[in-house]
Amino acid sequence: MIYLVTGGSGSGKSAYAEELVMQSGNEKRYYIATMEVFGEEGKKKVERHRKLREGKGMITIERPLNLSSLVLEEWEGEVDGKVTVLLECMTNLLANELFSREAVQVGESCFWENKSSQENESLREAASSQVNTCESFIMYRARVAAERIKEGIRRLEEQCGLLVVVSGEVFSDGIDYGEETNAYIELMGEMNCWLAERAERAVEVVYGIGCVLK
Repeated sequence: MIYLVTGGSGSGKSAYAEELVMQSGNEKRYYIATMEVFGEEGKKKVERHRKLREGKGMITIERPLNLSSLVLEEWEGEVDGKVTVLLECMTNLLANELFSREAVQVGESCFWENKSSQENESLREAASSQVNTCESFIMYRARVAAERIKEGIRRLEEQCGLLVVVSGEVFSDGIDYGEETNAYIELMGEMNCWLAERAERAVEVVYGIGCVLK
């Protein structure tokens, strides 16, 4: 079972999701942290979340990339399906899969390999003359990122009784960003729609209040 919890920055969605985990009744609880920590602001955010989890008996797993390779039995022994997993959060995981150095290198390699020799030549010529070929490349990377994350969610769901996924609302400021950021926002919307359709329950947290969507 998937329970999707979404909301804006500072909405209280993390505390709401953790309360769901504690109410699940499963004694074994995993917290999958997807954030890669950069700078003081990132460290403060991680520390705040750690304090929220204190005394809740969660096994923390750092997994900023490659969610599909995660096997819960490798952490704290056998898993019989009667476990709860909190995945926090999709906004970080998607950014990592789309923009990390590893993701860009893998995506670039596959992108060129999947082109015909004629397309390869024309695209390389365009790149060398500084003609913008970013659109096709970023959209290709977005497709790869989406499929990697979807496969990770499917495999994780098979390993647990309840999967609580925290996501975010990043669509409301009305600013026209650059191409890569716009691709991220569009993909985040697609992933939230996919998760909401797959989930048995979906909630948007507004000012700490859970508004049931499904």
